[in-house]
Amino acid sequence: MILKRSYVVIPIFFFILILSGKTALFPDESEHKWVWLNGDWVVQDSRIIEKKGFINPWNYFALLDNNSIISKDYLNKLSSIEFSIAVTNEPFEKDPKKNRPLGTPQEAMASFAIRSPSKQWNYHLYALRLSGDIMNINKVSLIYSDRIDQSKIDKKFNYFVKELAAKDTTLDYNKEHKIKIVFIKNSVEFFINGNSVLKSNVEVSGDNFDGKVAFSSKNIYIKIGDVKVSGDKGILLEDNFSSNTLLINTKTYKRANKK
Repeated sequence: MILKRSYVVIPIFFFILILSGKTALFPDESEHKWVWLNGDWVVQDSRIIEKKGFINPWNYFALLDNNSIISKDYLNKLSSIEFSIAVTNEPFEKDPKKNRPLGTPQEAMASFAIRSPSKQWNYHLYALRLSGDIMNINKVSLIYSDRIDQSKIDKKFNYFVKELAAKDTTLDYNKEHKIKIVFIKNSVEFFINGNSVLKSNVEVSGDNFDGKVAFSSKNIYIKIGDVKVSGDKGILLEDNFSSNTLLINTKTYKRANKK
């Protein structure tokens, strides 16, 4: 009789946990601010860290050809994006079984105005891109990416990346840097550690820089922290990564086979 009662109590207990959202098997998605796209990301020590370094490209759009996370929400009327970033070509966790030699180019990106023609096909974006070599970051640029053939949505190798403006700079690895991106009408200005390093005008439509934001890396390791995205009516997204705000998306894309 005691065994029968325990079998009744246990399912009821788990049923209550599931309804309350207190079980790790069914996390509360309302607490998440970011969605995983590619790479090995983990929230740790008030930072979100990409630990894999090397990339496994999917060949559909730019974010999927980088190790990327993207904001869960669409953000309107952006005025600025602020965050800290530490970049290195040395793995944060040394594990011979996981660490592989990094290829080139070595890049980190903060993307904005990410828009999709359908569902999660995030082709359209602008981004601040940091590029480097084995010594340090040596260039900052503004890039633009979208579909080549606008009539196709899920076609492989159907996107381009165009550099709109660039400037040589030097940023040390293994050191945290403060980044701020400021939007005024159709202009974008990048500040690094309080100094303006690049400003450019871009041709944008009436919705300006509306869209999602994302962080990405390619052949490099990064830590992101203290993210604040502001709009004309206040803060749109803020995350100090004191808790796990990353949603692991189980949606998969068919890997493109290069011919």
